Amino acid sequence: MSKQVQVLLSDQQMANFQLFAEREGLTVGDWVRCILLKELSTRQIVERETKLRSIRQAAQYSFPAPDIEQMLEEIEGTEDREGRVRPLR
Repeated sequence: MSKQVQVLLSDQQMANFQLFAEREGLTVGDWVRCILLKELSTRQIVERETKLRSIRQAAQYSFPAPDIEQMLEEIEGTEDREGRVRPLR
């Protein structure tokens, strides 16, 4: 489904957009769509790279962690805060 977007431009901005669009053999609408899609893909790549960089940085640290059985018990909540065993659900 297509949606329409209205953008208010000054006469000078519109003239500039028309010039850029004509140079590429596009209508102003097609030119704007291309620019917006390019910007969207650029931002998604930047966000992806930022997240990957954060993960790589965090992976450099070494923190103590229990074995898998202890982690599973803690996740399942088999002990309360006083260390009493609670039945599994």
